[in-house]
Parts: sequence; C-alpha cells; structure tokens
Amino acid sequence: MDTGSEHVEHPEHDTQRPVSWAMVIGTSLGLPDGATVVLSIAPAFVFGYALTKRGVLRAGVPCRRAATVAAATRSPSRSWWSSTTP
Repeated sequence: MDTGSEHVEHPEHDTQRPVSWAMVIGTSLGLPDGATVVLSIAPAFVFGYALTKRGVLRAGVPCRRAATVAAATRSPSRSWWSSTTP
C-alpha cells in the first residue's frame, strides 16, 4: 500500500463549502458541541442587532428607543412567528 503524499482528485473538490470559523475555533479549543454552536450563531444576532440599530439611529430615533426597536425587529421568536403564520 502506497502512503505517499500524492492526492488523487475526486468530485468532492469541485464544490467549495463555507467555513464557519467559530466552529473551527470551538472544535480546536475542545468546546462541547452546544457551546460551539452557540459560538457560531451568537455573532449573527449581535451583528444583526447592531446593523439594525445603526439604521434606526440614522433615521433620527433616540438611542434608548432605537435599542427597543432593534430588539423587537431582531427577535428570533418574532421571525419564527412570522414564518409559521398563514
């Protein structure tokens, strides 16, 4: 059996898969699966909230009210409710 460094091309190389760096970091640190998933998902909510709040602030809404509006529009339960109602 040859164990050389030659690599045979196969169909799996035809497509690029997106890399979740949070998953890479969580796995390399030996975090449990649940913590790694949270590490992957949490930044999406944080950045989504921040970008939404930025737009609301640019519209001239006061900071405290902008935080409330951004939180209401970025609520996961609200998104779920909207997608499941007829």
